[in-house]
Amino acid sequence: MGFVIVISVLALGLWSIFLTSQRLLRAHANRAWWCVFVVLSVAGLAAGCWLAFNFEYQVSPRTRCASFPLPLAFFRLEDGRWVDFVTPTYVMYPGLVANVVAIVAMALLPLWFASWASSRRHKVHDSQSV
Repeated sequence: MGFVIVISVLALGLWSIFLTSQRLLRAHANRAWWCVFVVLSVAGLAAGCWLAFNFEYQVSPRTRCASFPLPLAFFRLEDGRWVDFVTPTYVMYPGLVANVVAIVAMALLPLWFASWASSRRHKVHDSQSV
């Protein structure tokens, strides 16, 4: 089941990145839009790598999770020691990639919304001037 969730998150993230780039291509976006795309992608990549490989958070007083947005390792406090429960490697490695891709996709969402709002504004302006 974990592998299905990982593949779904990976596909959704890649699809979102693809849609954002296609929106800019169809709109014949100028250099400023593409610079923002690159800056947000690099920022998302940096944040995604940090969140996927270094981020740990405490879910309850006795449970911690590692990696974000998909938790890929779990730690449980038992008899004063943290015991780890790690996902299988066929889930872990694609999960790390999916986490990075998901964060890049989330970083690009403001650009997608700005592009969408800009295209709506141009459509309204063009229809009023006719």
